[in-house]
Amino acid sequence: MTLSELAKLANVSVSVASKAFSGKGEISRAMRDHVFEVAKAHGCFHQFYNVPYDRPVVAVIIPEAISEYYIDYVECLKRGFEENNITMLLSISNFDRDMERELVRYYTEHGKINALLSVDGHAEFPRKVDDILFVKLGSETPTADISVTTTDLKGMTESVKSLIDAGHTRIAFAGEPLTVSKADMIREAMALYGLELREEYTVCSDYRFERAGEDRAEYLMSLPEPPTAIIGSYGRVTRGVVSGLRRLGYSIPEDVSVISLDNVPSPLDPEIDVSYVDPEIEKRCNITVQRVCEKLGRKKTDEIICVERSFHYGNSIGKAK
Repeated sequence: MTLSELAKLANVSVSVASKAFSGKGEISRAMRDHVFEVAKAHGCFHQFYNVPYDRPVVAVIIPEAISEYYIDYVECLKRGFEENNITMLLSISNFDRDMERELVRYYTEHGKINALLSVDGHAEFPRKVDDILFVKLGSETPTADISVTTTDLKGMTESVKSLIDAGHTRIAFAGEPLTVSKADMIREAMALYGLELREEYTVCSDYRFERAGEDRAEYLMSLPEPPTAIIGSYGRVTRGVVSGLRRLGYSIPEDVSVISLDNVPSPLDPEIDVSYVDPEIEKRCNITVQRVCEKLGRKKTDEIICVERSFHYGNSIGKAK
């Protein structure tokens, strides 16, 4: 349909129809709404509507929305972008790389966005899209204009050292299917102190969240030589480890010491201050928002920012028995 044909259907001049869709010129709100209603009724509204959005738009892709961990990212980013008059869109990949690639393709080819931000994603960004800023919050990727990563080893080694200093050598890792790589980090940290993360102590449940922690705590404490310390792969798993140990009659830290590889949700336990490796979510999000605001609409230059994760020593670590 042409604009002339639409104007005829709306019983207005071509000039009025043009002004309605461009947002320019002095026509009444009622007249603009009338033209829009006719265009929508005939399926051609988006064909003619070309009023530019008056705020920058950032699209954010997260792996899931059922985990407080990623919701914390969403809330922190949303707050930062809103404070800077930036609209944030949100999509979820469900840890599906094909879906993530499709979301990246949609936003870069059809989304009319100013920046695309992936949290802990795996899909690569297109290499040449001059008007879109590509941002990776998580691991570094060569196709991102901004990468905000973390140095995990310091926090991991400090957590392992705290257990070793307390006399622990039988240290276990409790996780779930999506956290296998974290066991490798603990294995690397333990190797620095001449210790091995034993195979029977490296256990990932088929479940997720608290149920995974409870399941693995029960399994670990049923071993002929159970561990004296358990490291949970993330907060909700650690919560399950703690509740599982208590249900079995163990006290923390008198019988078993516990560390979490993040502190989400916080607090991890109402009774004890669980030791954890800080994921530095707020710090990473604040840096990301700051860099996006600085670079929007400017010449793009690649930047990699690394945030060091620290270890919080709570009261969930006791002397090994």
